[in-house]
Amino acid sequence: MSADPVTRRAFLAFRLAGAPDREPREETAPETPDDPFASYDIACALVNEARPFLADEARRYEISMENRTDLEICKAIFAKAAPPTD
Repeated sequence: MSADPVTRRAFLAFRLAGAPDREPREETAPETPDDPFASYDIACALVNEARPFLADEARRYEISMENRTDLEICKAIFAKAAPPTD
């Protein structure tokens, strides 16, 4: 059994008429942490994206990959490749 569309329309019009006016919120860009490894979610995505290039970059920066996880290698690469901060 289906409801009468006019009744549905009337119900929605009633609900909208009584709804308080809402002011639009300002859209804010999400804050990016200074340390890309501070959050598990960001670090995990970063390591997964970089995985195919880790060995090449580690060789380029003369970083030993022996007994290191992908995350540790990624951190070492970032430490060597990061521009100096003032």
